[in-house]
Amino acid sequence: MSLRSRFEKREDQIEALLGQKIIRGDRAVAEAIADIGDLVSFAPGHTIIEQGESDRSAYFLLAGKGQIIVNGVRLYPREAGNTVG
Repeated sequence: MSLRSRFEKREDQIEALLGQKIIRGDRAVAEAIADIGDLVSFAPGHTIIEQGESDRSAYFLLAGKGQIIVNGVRLYPREAGNTVG
């Protein structure tokens, strides 16, 4: 089973979103995001957001992890339960 296929069902997305720190267990917020958000996946090493660009998206990490780089300095990784963007 691929990571993406784990979250194709709305209820699975909601359960994962409820674990997001920013959502704080609020089911109504998790449901709203599941309804309007897009489920996307990225290959290892793929740049999701580039510093200085005008991307106004937020990404809720449901699985895996990503590296944060600011001004060329690697900071702590973000993992499932964190939001970036």
